[in-house]
Amino acid sequence: MQITKQSSSGNIKDNTNSYLLGVDNDLTNIFNVFKGRVRFGDANSGSNGENIQGQFQVFTSSSTVDTEFSVSHTVGAVPIGWLLVSKDKAGDLYKGDTEWTSDTVYFKSSVASVSYTIFLLK
Repeated sequence: MQITKQSSSGNIKDNTNSYLLGVDNDLTNIFNVFKGRVRFGDANSGSNGENIQGQFQVFTSSSTVDTEFSVSHTVGAVPIGWLLVSKDKAGDLYKGDTEWTSDTVYFKSSVASVSYTIFLLK
């Protein structure tokens, strides 16, 4: 769901009821977004957020501890960060040394061969 402006700012004096109805519709749309309609979507690798800008990525870390590895994505911009959704072992995922690009991010993991699911934030 995308929030869009519905009411017009025409002459309020001549059209008060119509204006107030438009404002009411705008506020109802905003309320609906915040009552459970903001969703990430499914957690399949490469799937985009339903109405949150970003993308899920599922990958396995390097088989060598603390070694940088790359993850390709199609977010369409350099991600601003990530949310960890799940992992199959204890271990920390952290940003690698290489700068992220609009199609690749770089990570390191404190444990070898961890399966991670993350949500890259656009």
